[in-house]
Amino acid sequence: MKKTLLIVFHSQSGVAEQMAFICYNAAINILVETDVVALKMRRCMDADVDDFIDASLVLFIGPENFSAIAGGMKDLLDRVFYPLERAGAQALPYSLLIAAGNDGGNCAKQMKKILLGINAKAVQQEQIIFSQKNAPLSDNDKVRCEELALSLVLGLDMGLY
Repeated sequence: MKKTLLIVFHSQSGVAEQMAFICYNAAINILVETDVVALKMRRCMDADVDDFIDASLVLFIGPENFSAIAGGMKDLLDRVFYPLERAGAQALPYSLLIAAGNDGGNCAKQMKKILLGINAKAVQQEQIIFSQKNAPLSDNDKVRCEELALSLVLGLDMGLY
């Protein structure tokens, strides 16, 4: 049975969108070597509870906004939280990638607290990329995004999640 990596993202300034597409492209490149993992990417506003039910692992990518979860990501969590809870979602593996202009820590803390409510489990420590609004990502930050996506796909392929 194929496992699915769901990349779900929200972007206001474009930085988180850059991060999402870098992750997606890195995952696509490694997927040619496996027939075990499928990939799906959705904007927060387009994602729904079925995307989460079908997912084996979720990569949340979004910006912090005023040191908190950005509105689009919060809206998604509001829409899927109770349906996932009612569906009996158990231990959904996830990872966080945050575009931060501040420190990103409070945003990560809020996300983890909400996800704990549906018994989701982090498979890695959150990754926080500090960025300037509308600025391209540095080469180092691009590599961090690529490595995160690769590690998630390989983890799924190896049966770690």
